[in-house]
Amino acid sequence: MPMRVWNVTQYQVTKVLRAEKLEADIRKRLYDAIGFDFINRLLITDDVPEECDEYTYKALALTLLACYATEQDLLSNVSMLGNVPFFNKVIGGAFSTAGKDESEIMIHEAYQCLMGLASIREGRDQLIEKGTVGTICRAFSENLYGEEMALQLVLSLVCVCGPATWQNDSKSQDILLNKLSGDLLSDKTHKKFELLEVTVVLLLGTFDRSHAEPDFSKPWMKNLHSTVSELLQSKLGQEQRESVLKLASLLTEHTGLAWILGPAGNAIRHLLLLVNLAGIEVRMNLEDRSLSQVESSASLLCSCYSILESAIQYMVEGVSLPLSMQQIGQLHSTMHSALAAVIGYLELVARETGMGSCLGGARMELEITELREEAEIERCKNALVVQASVRLLGAWMAEETVALRADVVNLLPFLLHLGAGNISKIVAKETESERNTSQDENIQLTQQDMQVESGMQACADSETIDLLRFLVPGLCHLVAEEGPRKLLLEQGAPLLLMRFMRHHWKRWIADPADTNSQTTLISICGFFQNIVVTEPELVAGDELFTELLQFALSTFHTVDVKDVVLVGNILVLGLLLVKNKSIDSSPNQVTAEASSKFFLAAVSFLRSVHTFKNGRLAVKPAFQKHWEDCEELWFLAMQVLGACISQLPWLPQRLRLTGWPAWIQTMVKNVKGTGITDEEMAAFASILETLEEPKRQVL
Repeated sequence: MPMRVWNVTQYQVTKVLRAEKLEADIRKRLYDAIGFDFINRLLITDDVPEECDEYTYKALALTLLACYATEQDLLSNVSMLGNVPFFNKVIGGAFSTAGKDESEIMIHEAYQCLMGLASIREGRDQLIEKGTVGTICRAFSENLYGEEMALQLVLSLVCVCGPATWQNDSKSQDILLNKLSGDLLSDKTHKKFELLEVTVVLLLGTFDRSHAEPDFSKPWMKNLHSTVSELLQSKLGQEQRESVLKLASLLTEHTGLAWILGPAGNAIRHLLLLVNLAGIEVRMNLEDRSLSQVESSASLLCSCYSILESAIQYMVEGVSLPLSMQQIGQLHSTMHSALAAVIGYLELVARETGMGSCLGGARMELEITELREEAEIERCKNALVVQASVRLLGAWMAEETVALRADVVNLLPFLLHLGAGNISKIVAKETESERNTSQDENIQLTQQDMQVESGMQACADSETIDLLRFLVPGLCHLVAEEGPRKLLLEQGAPLLLMRFMRHHWKRWIADPADTNSQTTLISICGFFQNIVVTEPELVAGDELFTELLQFALSTFHTVDVKDVVLVGNILVLGLLLVKNKSIDSSPNQVTAEASSKFFLAAVSFLRSVHTFKNGRLAVKPAFQKHWEDCEELWFLAMQVLGACISQLPWLPQRLRLTGWPAWIQTMVKNVKGTGITDEEMAAFASILETLEEPKRQVL
């Protein structure tokens, strides 16, 4: 074909195909006429007429493919999916010699094809597997033509695929974040906050739920720290403050509050500024506002809550910070004021949703036998903020037992009410989890969707967040006090937590790596231990605690000793209940076989903790790293075991058969000097003394 005729034909075809108002039926007719075979031949043919440029056939093929990319039915065609490597070459600059205009047209059309493929699951899989992610990240970082389209494409992928976007190319993640964070740090215009919003969206879809230490060897971590630190010290408008807090929240959720201290770990002022700003925003968005007004601030509030919760945990972990008494007082005052606002908001929710009767200790019936399908709170559009507020309040209750105590106690019935309404939903959600395969659907979130979600990552699933899990540690403290304990008993908290315990036991047995369930089980054991010790008469006559005893006896020997803290808690709970319930007097309720297995497992555990060598008693290495958490449990178990020996006639002989008493006698006789502490010696001696009491009848 003569060059003039070919050029005219190519020009006319591409002009038609790029028409903005090309109707769907025309595109369909074009496909019917041309198909993919012709396009594939254009792509593989290198022998072009002398009058034509070497890229001419490929440019025409790309124009046709860009036209097809607007049709959902054609995107999943194997020929379209198979051309992903070709699209990558185009946007990577493989045809830069074609001339600026021609090259830019080809790159634009390649991005059209890739954006179309990103809208379907098969297409996204191909983009991730065939290296598109790395190509577009490099295009953005090197400021190649189409860099804005490259950024939009990677945002589209992370919005849907999340961390899986980087599964084949983790280095590209750093390349992109290094460039984006560098631009963010250096920009001094209003574009800075546009870049900040983009960074929030990118991180939200990039960070997984795991926690990692801040890695300041990565330029992007340093850049983001410098950016946030700079903005915290600047005069910002409301929207700008929100953007900063959302970014700070995401970094906090992923790396803990340590990131704000910077590479040297000493940026105390920045930490104080961040926590103070989060506390102020909580008060501004909760105090003297209606529920609908609060609802509009849900994303910002969740971001602030995440920062405050991390601050509480960070301070409790005993991290050594050079804080003055004034700074410590400032942090506590900020937390106190923010939590007072949170409590006030929850009281407002209770009144506005018809649950005001749950305040002030009024009797509230918890429907536990057949747990609620829906709690009244679900009628409230503020469900996410309510649940996030309960989570933050739970973190406060777990550590602060004095400040706001009266307000917390007043709110307890409402909190239990929310927890009771949550359990059935959680169970139902987990039962149907296998059918929830949203990522298999051809759904693509927008950048705006992700911006709405930012700050809510810690809140997780707004419909099934495990509220009681966050409340139980605080309830352990409160149940040890007479007033709150009376209220908790009146509100049916033991029955609620018994069902909750079984739920988390089932989850933990199914997945022993589930640390959330394990920690929850430990806290629930602590709650019941306090009740057994402080309310012995109630426990002795309550069938619920007989059920709890059966649970302890039947499960204790099944727990792996490596889970030493959980083992210790179930052991102490079981021993306390045995002592209280006097199991010999109720043989029909607890079988002899179960009680025998329990005590044999108890002796095995208590004995396995120590080793005796060269005249010294020492905690075994396997227990050493957990000893701070279980030392008190071991001493308490030894004490209560002694009481059980005195109470159960058949137990001494069973214990002697284990050989443990003989081991104790040998150890006591051969220990040297400081080879054993006074407390340890007293614990072992108490067991021996109890066993040497007058003979009992052996069953």
